[in-house]
Amino acid sequence: MKLAFDRTARRIDADGRLHVDRSHKVCAECGENRPVESFSKRAKSPDGLQGKCKACSASAKKKWLTENVEHVREYAQKYDATYRENNKEQIAEKKREYHQQNAARLIAKVAFWQRENKSRVNAKNSTWRKANRDVCNAKSARRRATKFKATPAWANQTAIRRIYENAPSGYDVDHVVPLNSPLVCGLHVENNLQIVPALENRVKGNKFWPDMP
Repeated sequence: MKLAFDRTARRIDADGRLHVDRSHKVCAECGENRPVESFSKRAKSPDGLQGKCKACSASAKKKWLTENVEHVREYAQKYDATYRENNKEQIAEKKREYHQQNAARLIAKVAFWQRENKSRVNAKNSTWRKANRDVCNAKSARRRATKFKATPAWANQTAIRRIYENAPSGYDVDHVVPLNSPLVCGLHVENNLQIVPALENRVKGNKFWPDMP
């Protein structure tokens, strides 16, 4: 039977009597006499604590991760891919819930990043549009057709035109309730239009609107 080495701190007083200090323990790595709070718990140990103190354990872990970067990266990618493959529905549902609960904050966060990286965003969008002219043209055609169908006979065309005329540079005229969405379709009328920063409008897309379910 293999006996575990007990590193509980001990001292011998002037009379030669041995005193066991249960509030401290000697670290197996650095040899320092440290308070038991400096050690993580380990159920299998006689004293219920790890042999190394937290500082030494953290240092050893950091060293191992540094020396095994590729192994850690490969394992993480493999595990992540497997987990995502086996939990597609749960992940998708959590994402939907998170985006619904944090819609305003996420829109503001992305809009801020795009404002801070405007040249980068414009260059990327320009490159994509040039490489996908057919997609852009088809999208514009669908947009015009949708807007035409969503414009009722009673819509105030004069008011609509003035809203577009008053939109300053860098701003878009946005449909509060999107014209085309899986859940709802708004109308192209003056009461459903608002002037917003262009970046905010792009981030919003057709995914968010007031009182969305």
